[in-house]
Amino acid sequence: MMYRLLLFAFIITKFCIAQPAYILIERGSEHFAKKAYADALIEFDKAITAEPKNAKALCFRARCKQALNRKDEALKDYNEAVKNAGKEFSPYFFRAIYFEQNNKADDAISDYTSAINLNANNTDCFVNRGFLYFNKKQNADANKDFDTAIKLGTKNAKVFATKAKIESENNALVSAIGSYTKAIALDANTAQYYFERGEIYFNQKKYKEAIVDFNNAANKNLKEQKLFNYRAQAYINQGKYDEALTDLNTLIVTYKSKDAQVFFNSGYAKFLKNDWGNAAKDYGKAISYKPGYIEAIVERGKCYLLMGKTKYQLAQTDFMQALKLQPTCEEAAYGMGKVFFETSKFEQAAEYLSKSIKMRPDATTYYLRSKCYYKLKKNKECCNDLEKAAEMGNGEAKKDIALVCK
Repeated sequence: MMYRLLLFAFIITKFCIAQPAYILIERGSEHFAKKAYADALIEFDKAITAEPKNAKALCFRARCKQALNRKDEALKDYNEAVKNAGKEFSPYFFRAIYFEQNNKADDAISDYTSAINLNANNTDCFVNRGFLYFNKKQNADANKDFDTAIKLGTKNAKVFATKAKIESENNALVSAIGSYTKAIALDANTAQYYFERGEIYFNQKKYKEAIVDFNNAANKNLKEQKLFNYRAQAYINQGKYDEALTDLNTLIVTYKSKDAQVFFNSGYAKFLKNDWGNAAKDYGKAISYKPGYIEAIVERGKCYLLMGKTKYQLAQTDFMQALKLQPTCEEAAYGMGKVFFETSKFEQAAEYLSKSIKMRPDATTYYLRSKCYYKLKKNKECCNDLEKAAEMGNGEAKKDIALVCK
């Protein structure tokens, strides 16, 4: 009886030891899928004992060791798996992931390429290699891989979004918008996709579409300062000044912005609302953060001019400063002409208006200079300016010709 029991135990033990590698791999795979890596490792050890050159078992064991942060041991197994890979692509694929996670991009690209040579239908190979190429700024190679992944049916929204970035950099804006639209269709919750598409619309001056995308990005909790800045400018261009000022105020109050452009835009929105006093203050802030900001200096001068006689001297100071910084500043020359005209200094007004006309002939400027000449009793010069203003479409000049030029 004892002999029979010992014989049975021997047979059972021998049977367990002699289990085929594929059964052990299958058992280990079940543990691996449950992230029970230590248990999986035991089964893969057995499988490799049974078949030391089994590439699948070596690859799985490497993945277990990688998950358990035994990196050096994992790489050793990956290398053995690759040596015995034959026509199997997965050892190259998973070693590529190992290299990628350990910041060895070139090695990863090499392994993805080997995997692709063995299996040209694995989408993840092209996706992963594409991102590596993109990070190395090899955009042509990245785009080629993304195109292949798309043909293979990838549903990875990031592929389309990254492809859109490449297209945008290549100024293929219609294609970029299309790629962002596909990315959003696959992943409608990533705010960045809306923002980046909105940025393209903004640069195309499609402000209505840009605002829709910026709103979607904001509603999905994107808090980038660029969003508020772009959206504010888009609102201004759509005549929605209160909405623009809300965004600009967020930048100024919440983000403590010291960006001169933000204050300039705030001043401009207030100027368009005829709030010239507060606009002048914002332009002043812009100038304080960016001394010599000619555009802000000129716009503040315009505000002072519109605020009336008590501010004419301040307007003149701004226009003179702008001309000192940039003698070819046509708007500042016109502003000086306007200040002198309003203060009845018609000779000086005509002089600066002439400078403005020399830089940019304009019907309004010709018409204003004609008034200076009229006051100076220079009838010929007055009529010449009226005729030029009328030719350029100034209706008031056409009326005045009948009264002044007989």
